[in-house]
Amino acid sequence: MTPRRSSRLLHKGETCKTFSPTSRALRKRPHQHDQPLASPIPRPIPLVKQTTTRKRRRREDANPGRTHKRQRTTAVEIPIEDKNGVVPSGDLHAIIEHTDSHPIIHWTITGQWPDDFLTMDTGSDSFKAPSRSESYTSLSKQGKVPKSDSPLSEGHLAEHGIFTDEVKGDMFVSEDSKKLCDDMFNTEFEDPLAFYRHRIDSFHLGPGKHAGNRKKVYDFVREVYKTFYPAHLKRIQDALKQMKDPRAQSMPASVDQSSTGQEGSTALSSEQTTSKTTPEFKKPDIPASKKRKGKQAQQEEWFREQIEAQERRYAEQEKRYAEQEKRYAEEKLLQEKRYAELERRYAEQERRYAEEKVQQARQMEMLQQVLNQVNRQ
Repeated sequence: MTPRRSSRLLHKGETCKTFSPTSRALRKRPHQHDQPLASPIPRPIPLVKQTTTRKRRRREDANPGRTHKRQRTTAVEIPIEDKNGVVPSGDLHAIIEHTDSHPIIHWTITGQWPDDFLTMDTGSDSFKAPSRSESYTSLSKQGKVPKSDSPLSEGHLAEHGIFTDEVKGDMFVSEDSKKLCDDMFNTEFEDPLAFYRHRIDSFHLGPGKHAGNRKKVYDFVREVYKTFYPAHLKRIQDALKQMKDPRAQSMPASVDQSSTGQEGSTALSSEQTTSKTTPEFKKPDIPASKKRKGKQAQQEEWFREQIEAQERRYAEQEKRYAEQEKRYAEEKLLQEKRYAELERRYAEQERRYAEEKVQQARQMEMLQQVLNQVNRQ
């Protein structure tokens, strides 16, 4: 938006006196006006208000006492020097044309960007939302792919090596992978015998949280002596039997030929040493902690047997009590039936007694009538 200008000044072509920061600096320091420094970054044009006088015809008789003129303030733009340090002069159009190289200055004056200034198009792809690929559900609704819970979907996935039928036990691999696994399982490999001296584990045997490692090391060494040591010792002894006696090889040949008896004795002694049965290796005893655990296990087993026996006795008592309750109920039912029969008989007797009593009363009345008739006669 362009600043407001006086129509009268534009009509007459009057130029307003403006003072830029550069001109003020030149007045203060005149020795530096030969080589002015250009501003590398364009800055917005500050607006300076300047008081100008405006002539207006007035009737003298309307206000004869007022003789001074009214002043009016107008906003005047201050042109900014270009890169070469030259301040443009002239009207507004000249300033706009000169400031085309400064887009920000051009925008502050005209409210629009220069024609040669690159701006971002509002209809570019960067402002549009990213397009999303259609999901399998939407494709199945359109009929392009089978539904996920249909056999056609399982066949479609199986073609790509994906198996989803976990209930039937199918493997989640393709046919090539199945064949490779079968070939690996059916292949027979040799079992070479090799010994390694790699560290198996490390233990800290200090107090505190490492106190339990002593038992762990003891159990490990005991198992090694129990399984590995005898087999390894037997292999070493078999290898020594196949080797010759080094003592016989170190003797001179003459001594061997002259003393045949000694040779026989040395051979016998070597045979005896190799043929002697090696004593059984003394295996470490079960640690005291395991013994205590064994006793505790025996006690727990005894207590468990006692508890089971008590449970059996309690179950038998419950069974007998149920049978007694059943017999008591049967006896109570029989007694109730007998009592009901007695009540019925008693009621029948009461009814008969009442009938007999009525009959006796009738007979007494009849006899009384007969006696009365006899007495009258």
